[in-house]
Amino acid sequence: MAKKEKNNTLNLFKDCENNRKEILYYESKGNPKLYTKPHSHQFFTLILIETNEEGYHLIGEEKHPVKGMQLHYLFPDQLHYWEVGPETKIYQLMINNTNFELIKLALRFNQSFYEKNPVINLTQKYFDYLLYEFKEIGRELNSDLILFEMICSRIRIILQKASKIIERQLPSASIDVYFSSSIIYAFLNLIDIHYREERELTFYAKKLNVTANYLGILCKKHLNQPGNKVIKTRLILEAKRRLVVPALSIKEIAFDLGFKEQAHFTNFFKSATGMTPSEFRMNIHKQ
Repeated sequence: MAKKEKNNTLNLFKDCENNRKEILYYESKGNPKLYTKPHSHQFFTLILIETNEEGYHLIGEEKHPVKGMQLHYLFPDQLHYWEVGPETKIYQLMINNTNFELIKLALRFNQSFYEKNPVINLTQKYFDYLLYEFKEIGRELNSDLILFEMICSRIRIILQKASKIIERQLPSASIDVYFSSSIIYAFLNLIDIHYREERELTFYAKKLNVTANYLGILCKKHLNQPGNKVIKTRLILEAKRRLVVPALSIKEIAFDLGFKEQAHFTNFFKSATGMTPSEFRMNIHKQ
């Protein structure tokens, strides 16, 4: 074999091994043995569940009942924990941040929407459809030469199909807000990207090529709240997510969310929730 051809082959195998680490697929029954307490991952995770037993999936601060056939969404850094029966079947697709950036446009709604609605109940028809795609991805990841674009395409199909299911299940009023105005849709997506460092409506208005006044009018019309409050709500949601994780200090959370002083974060959080971050954390861990 020529040296150049040999190097190309070695690089191809190296790429395949990297892809295996970047997208993971697991099948399991019952509670995973590796984790016995709430934990988080640096992956976007899609989880299919099939069960006749009672259980729950803790995501952030909320427990979601596990029943029948479901699809769960889990975003990077979200704390989660399982408590399910021994015969509960769990199928997981874990996608690292780099690859998530490649496929996230297939998500029909913005991240905060999925964080508020992380569980979809499925019919047998839709469960079988999604499970087929999950297993095909698993087979491809176990092959000698991985067709990485095929895997990404299948993940996009899963996300798009799931979006259609969501639209059929949720009240039209909660869905229409995302599509009644293209500007509002773009605004919500921009918040997911910039909320840590940009909290003024003028920044987003400039990005959207509209005036801050007009964007504010649209927020009141379509979201029933002022634009600055929409940004603040997203920041509070992220703060709560992080406060649930015991390993993160309040000071670390404050700096990571763009606050120069912990005291500023404490005042901001208390004004929105009526509790200091410490009080919120204590209440969560008492539950």
